[in-house]
Amino acid sequence: MTDEHHFFLQKISGWLQTDLGEVVFSQPVPAYDDPIHDPQKLVFIESGTPLIAVGRGGQVESLSLPSGTVLFGACGATTGLLSPGNSPAQTLAICFFADYIRLVEYQFAAGSGLRNIRFMHTPYSLQFGGKTLLELLDYSRRNPVMTSTVPYLIKALLSLLGTLLKDSGAGKQRSKSTFTWRQVETYVKNHLNGDLSREKLAESSKLNPNYLSMLCREKTGCTLNEYVRKQRLMQAAILLDLDLTLDEITSSCGFQYTSYFIRLFKAEYGSSPGKYRCQHSTGKIPPPHA
Repeated sequence: MTDEHHFFLQKISGWLQTDLGEVVFSQPVPAYDDPIHDPQKLVFIESGTPLIAVGRGGQVESLSLPSGTVLFGACGATTGLLSPGNSPAQTLAICFFADYIRLVEYQFAAGSGLRNIRFMHTPYSLQFGGKTLLELLDYSRRNPVMTSTVPYLIKALLSLLGTLLKDSGAGKQRSKSTFTWRQVETYVKNHLNGDLSREKLAESSKLNPNYLSMLCREKTGCTLNEYVRKQRLMQAAILLDLDLTLDEITSSCGFQYTSYFIRLFKAEYGSSPGKYRCQHSTGKIPPPHA
């Protein structure tokens, strides 16, 4: 089981054992409706009182949500963190895309923005039973009479997701090369803003540089430089949800120059970071005619 599997399983287990606080629903906002890039999601406020964008009555509101609150974002709703508020904050977001599930933990320091981020993309989407639970949650959003069932639906969904993570983590054979590559992956994800040259990675993992390159090609189908670049750009795409400047994202993801980062991002995602932020971001609200 990878470090990411273990980390998010612990998070899910913690919420399963906790009495959920208020459940807030974020409704679709027609002016910004983008169901493909703004999927159904659960956002758990783990600490602090962050400011969250929530769709209500066809408008976007900014609400300060206390620790323990759970936010359910409907498909096409604009839902996301705008600011950590006046104290440190931590959130766990689970986004249910058509082909995969994204799990992200954000940690924020008051006054200085993002402090840490951990994320994981599953190689599978939610199974049939989970999709039914999401449909029931969405139905509950539109039918207040079902309010009392919402915490049970959320915990059933978390339980199912925990089982999926356990099965996918335990069901794979861990050869020596696979275990070695997992260590390299973990190092890369924990040092995206640092030196990730082949020489540095080989030194940190105590591998021959040529073997490291061969291992990367075997496990990912791309060169080591391509793999590192994709990981950095993937984190950049997630950071675009936050109230960070392009210079701050460039630095956080290990790129030396913002202009170079913008060029790479456009080549990878087909649009500039600014346009991507307007089209995809859950925390940034684009103008109506953008």
